[in-house]
Amino acid sequence: MDLADWKPCIVASSKFEAQLFGDILRNAGVTDILLLADVGSALAGLRDSRVNLLFLALADEGEALEWVRHLRRDKAHTQRKSPVLVISGQLTAAQAERFRHAGANAIIGKPVSTATLVGVTKKVLAKPRPFIEGVNYVGPCRRAGIVTAGRVASRRETDTAKAS
Repeated sequence: MDLADWKPCIVASSKFEAQLFGDILRNAGVTDILLLADVGSALAGLRDSRVNLLFLALADEGEALEWVRHLRRDKAHTQRKSPVLVISGQLTAAQAERFRHAGANAIIGKPVSTATLVGVTKKVLAKPRPFIEGVNYVGPCRRAGIVTAGRVASRRETDTAKAS
């Protein structure tokens, strides 16, 4: 998907943070951006929007996890299957796992550069994962793994043969 086709929504804890991430995306060439700084009404504000990508930058991890879960489980919400990328100030493996189980497509650690934000987003959009609806989980297939910034660690002997 070309950058000009991106119609992201940035949901942030403050309007300044939303504007900062909006500026990063504008500098990359994205023009149609929706900024939402009121977390409480963000889900309702997204219902009739034309966004095709969601960035979530909330200061409170618990609030962010609940927001993602609520979006994914609301069968009537028009954006429930949209890619959700979480931007976090404290990126740990445990946190990435919690967001993966909540239904996020990717997690990006702060500080965020244009190259990282655009690169991770392109990875998510290049390989869309099937949407799963189960009793205990709703969201993109977790077996494919969550996208993070940087090179993926090699786990098998054959990984080094493919990289060469």
